[in-house]
Amino acid sequence: MGQPLLDLSKATKLKYLIFLPLGLTLQPTIMALRTVESKILRQITIHSHTATIRDPIEEAAQGWQDLDRLLVQFWTSCSVRLRLLYRRNKRGQDLRDHAPSLLPESTRRGLVELVEHSPPLLRTTMR
Repeated sequence: MGQPLLDLSKATKLKYLIFLPLGLTLQPTIMALRTVESKILRQITIHSHTATIRDPIEEAAQGWQDLDRLLVQFWTSCSVRLRLLYRRNKRGQDLRDHAPSLLPESTRRGLVELVEHSPPLLRTTMR
């Protein structure tokens, strides 16, 4: 698997983690989460892009399964609150439609909070 891009093992006072996965793969996020040593971690938030949930290929599907197992471990070991932020895609679909298949154990147990995220509107000033 290699070295994680982000090693969080020395960040022992971490309370909140926010991940912004890029592309289809969740492996960098999973690898970083596996390095967490904080005993006071309270919340993990993952921003999901519609690209990560649309037509999951085998590698992406495996990543979601790995993430699901890891999130369940965090919750059972230290009651870490789990949040997954998502946006609707152009077809009106969102992660709520896919969560039971992508994160089956977390959603079955009610461990993950699915939050729709709307990016702020850009304001322009005309003079």
